[in-house]
Amino acid sequence: VYKRQDQQRKKLVTLPSFFNYASYCYNFGTAIVGPAHSYVDYDNFLYLRPPYDALPPCVERVLSLVVQTIAFIFITLFIQPIFDYKMLTTKAFQDSSLLYKIIIGNPVCILIRIRYCVPWKMAQTNITLSGLAYGGKIKDEDGVEKDNWEHIVTVRSRGEYSYNIREKIEYWNMSIQSWLKYYVYFRYASEEQMKKKPALASQANLLTFVISAFWHGVYPGYYFAFVHWALCVEVARRVYRIRHRLEIFRKPALLPLVWIVSNSTFNAGGFPFFVLTGELTYIFIR
Repeated sequence: VYKRQDQQRKKLVTLPSFFNYASYCYNFGTAIVGPAHSYVDYDNFLYLRPPYDALPPCVERVLSLVVQTIAFIFITLFIQPIFDYKMLTTKAFQDSSLLYKIIIGNPVCILIRIRYCVPWKMAQTNITLSGLAYGGKIKDEDGVEKDNWEHIVTVRSRGEYSYNIREKIEYWNMSIQSWLKYYVYFRYASEEQMKKKPALASQANLLTFVISAFWHGVYPGYYFAFVHWALCVEVARRVYRIRHRLEIFRKPALLPLVWIVSNSTFNAGGFPFFVLTGELTYIFIR
């Protein structure tokens, strides 16, 4: 069952004790959003196995995360109310031009996502401060050795300005995505089977997103959002295969247009995810 190297590393040989598992679920590092890491990483941290046996200072990294968290809190409290999400469901918005919808809709949806980033950034700060996020030494692009404080990551803010829609999805709630990838997607079929039959990869992709929707709840907005994003991933895969024909869109002058298109497409699923109800979802996509 565990053919991948990372799955081999994370598998449990024996069941943990009740108290160890309870501390894994409720330790202060992830009490806000739930465990953001595998149990094996937590167990290694608990018993100071490598790389946790020699933790370096993390003051600079923690301060950076604190600043980011405060910035997200400020945006959520003082800027997001200016762009009330309810304006996207009004008749005036529905009757407006496509350009107006893009100009107003994108900031509203981005600000909605930032609200979710607040607890994730708090969790990331706690994980880093405790030492759990440490992954040992790595080398940067210049070959210089440095400390890796991104062994465990909850969310990457740079997904907001990425023009790659697949990256936008991958950088969102990364701990849950990691679980879904290893325990749902890769268990549907082996990588060799998916390479031989690409349809299996598409089926695994759709199944993974539907399970994620079911895990979130039963509101129609969840299912519309996750099926929409599953289709986005499929389109992104096909675009990647013909990327050599699309080099013109990588020119700096066209990248803003590419960002607007990818961000608008991504947000078409984000708003139903937030409002949840079938009625508001229908009004938004109509």
